Amino acid sequence: MDERILIFLEALKRELKGLPEKEIQDAVGYYSEYLTDSLEEGEDLDRLLEELGPVKQIALSVKAETDFNETEKNPRLSTFSRIFKNSLKSIKNPFAYLFIPLFLLIVYTVALCFYGMVFVCGLAAVLSFLGLVYEALKIPGKFALEIAGTLGMALFAAGLFGLCAYGFYRLAGWFIRFSSRLIRFIRRKNSGIYRVKIEAEEKKAAAKRKWRLKLCYLFIILGLVLFGFSGLPLRLFGIFNSQIPENIIEHTHRYPVTGVSEIAIYTEHSRVRMITGDITSIVFSYGQSEWLAYDLSQEGGVIKFRERSNGRLPLFPLVSLHESLTELVVTIPEGFTAERIDLQSKGGHFSLQGTGKNLHAKTLNGNIDFLGKNHLSSINLQAQTKRGSILIDDLPVGSEYPGGIRYERKTGSGNIVDLITTGGIIRIY
Repeated sequence: MDERILIFLEALKRELKGLPEKEIQDAVGYYSEYLTDSLEEGEDLDRLLEELGPVKQIALSVKAETDFNETEKNPRLSTFSRIFKNSLKSIKNPFAYLFIPLFLLIVYTVALCFYGMVFVCGLAAVLSFLGLVYEALKIPGKFALEIAGTLGMALFAAGLFGLCAYGFYRLAGWFIRFSSRLIRFIRRKNSGIYRVKIEAEEKKAAAKRKWRLKLCYLFIILGLVLFGFSGLPLRLFGIFNSQIPENIIEHTHRYPVTGVSEIAIYTEHSRVRMITGDITSIVFSYGQSEWLAYDLSQEGGVIKFRERSNGRLPLFPLVSLHESLTELVVTIPEGFTAERIDLQSKGGHFSLQGTGKNLHAKTLNGNIDFLGKNHLSSINLQAQTKRGSILIDDLPVGSEYPGGIRYERKTGSGNIVDLITTGGIIRIY
């Protein structure tokens, strides 16, 4: 081999120090073959070496080409940064010199946004999985189907968020790879040896990534099977679409009015209907669904009703924000006036008929129907809603204040009616 070629190749090896040995051998072999073949074909070797340029500049191009190939195989911002660094040293076009730093800023901004979404979706996958597993562990052992369904929800949520994370990760990789190719095009330098090699390696890398995708699909499919088999989808669909639950158990309790001074009622999301009737006792009629339980007792002069979850339905604090068509009907004897009637609910609606005195009703998302218009002249009425409206005979009333809409009617009476809802409508008839 010509001594000039040997000197060139030795200098190239020194400049390429730091690259993997295989990459150095590939590059040296490429230029050795190119120069030797050209010399055998009668080319002027000195002219060829002059056209190739300084060895240091060639080494920068080889390093950049190596990074291009690495980015094709495994696109990362760290590899892309090396591409930028080596390309900036080797380019001669002034326009490209100004363009590449701006381009780098754009690439980093977009890629970091994608990676940020990867982190958010990955965190959501972990937290949703752990949260739903915790929900499953809280369900009593006798509700095996609900436990399986909640675990199915955990698998499905983890798989779905994991799939989103994988998608954003691939988008980030695609964007970095596209940006790398664009810089390669701007440099107008190509080396076929590296492209041929990387195509095979890229296929291997893609095959290694597929296990993540398959795991996400497995979680989603298994989760859907467990969730569907448990019957939870139909139950949740019925609640959120305000359908009457199946298998309601009716309970009736009677309390003499003697000694009763206060009635306190709290429901999670069942409706409450209060009416007056030609009876001698206070009657509680409650339709109990499969996922609810209740406590009813009389302590001194106070009758207390409290609805609660029996643990069967997962994510009940969220579910209870929506009304259930289960209902508590409280019938009060005509002429009976309690010192205080307290009603509270998260998602339940109130229908209050003929109970126009000493009433305090508060619900988070439910509506309040107060059929006590005839009592307005003898009560102090205060109604307020944060996101709804207040209507008397379907006509809007009230004034806006920082917390929503408020309507007040004061008569100086000792009988007070407070109607409060956060997201519902108050109707007075």
